[in-house]
Amino acid sequence: TRTYGYGTPGLTTGWCKLANGEKAVVFRHLHPGRMVVLELEGRYYVLTHPGVEELYSALLARGVKQGAL
Repeated sequence: TRTYGYGTPGLTTGWCKLANGEKAVVFRHLHPGRMVVLELEGRYYVLTHPGVEELYSALLARGVKQGAL
């Protein structure tokens, strides 16, 4: 659920409430079905777009720790 931000068909940006109750900054483009969730200093960032698998692989290659919400 977006609590603050901008949305048009195929694009959502802003603050959203996640299913676990946490708030996150979200960038969602074209509803690809896969997402990357980043946590930094207690803040969550959710990125979804058609190339998210490549982004995830690049983050892992750079040493970002794998985790789950």
